[in-house]
Amino acid sequence: LLLVSTVVMLLQGCTPKKEASEENVLIITNTEEYLSFVSDYNTGKFHINDSLISPLVVNLENNISIIEDHVMPIGTEEYPFIGKFNGNGHTISCCGIGKDEAADNVGLFGYVKNSEIKNFTIVTDEVVGAHNVGIVCGYAYLSNISDCKVSGKVTGISHVGGVVGSASYGGISDCYFVGDVAGKD
Repeated sequence: LLLVSTVVMLLQGCTPKKEASEENVLIITNTEEYLSFVSDYNTGKFHINDSLISPLVVNLENNISIIEDHVMPIGTEEYPFIGKFNGNGHTISCCGIGKDEAADNVGLFGYVKNSEIKNFTIVTDEVVGAHNVGIVCGYAYLSNISDCKVSGKVTGISHVGGVVGSASYGGISDCYFVGDVAGKD
């Protein structure tokens, strides 16, 4: 299965960053790998015919600092993040998440489905969007988010929160937020 998914990823022009085991684990060790992963994921390079190649396990192995530009969310409605993300206690620092005040599903993770996101800190100046806006996740469906520490300012129109903007059929536990939240509705 690993060989098949790696071959498929190579045919699509996406090179796995590092394969840690046969589980299709992606290990992110620096800012460049993180930014490459976000770009590749959101453009469908982990998908075939609108389906994820296999549930993805992402492990963050170092702190990430992005100070030049706002971070784009991981996962869209077209390509939702499906899998596990373990920050392993590391910190992601960035000047902001999202740039478009009219965008929906904005957070470090924009749109997640059937996922587990855990164990990291996010320090950001601002998160900007319209609907479903939060620092960890904009919209979470059937997903669990735990052990996340976040700080920053979150601005949107509706479903705006410090940790998660909107969540359906999942759980949020052992998370905390320090900052400001401003929503219009």
